[in-house]
Amino acid sequence: MKRKIIAGASLLPLLGLALPVLAQETPTEPITDIGDILAFIDTVASWFFAIILAIAVVMLLYAAIRWMTAGGDEAAIASARRVLIYALIGIGLAFVAKGLVTVIRNLVGA
Repeated sequence: MKRKIIAGASLLPLLGLALPVLAQETPTEPITDIGDILAFIDTVASWFFAIILAIAVVMLLYAAIRWMTAGGDEAAIASARRVLIYALIGIGLAFVAKGLVTVIRNLVGA
């Protein structure tokens, strides 16, 4: 358990790598119509998309390392496979959430 906490805490600074890029998308005008609201939602979705993808990449690397160091242990391989599947599901959900903004924008007509 202690190793998992240390590993998680050591990977946490990787999430900060995307923050300078996200800081460029600050709104400068007040929100006045539906297009502005959708633009704000798109900005927030982009933030979450980048964060989720960063976490998913870290989890993919973690699963790969666990798989390679399993040494033929079926329980360790099954655990690595579960982490891999959850990371891939996370990536899929991130893309669905990012595309949902585009679908809403097309439905509203903005």
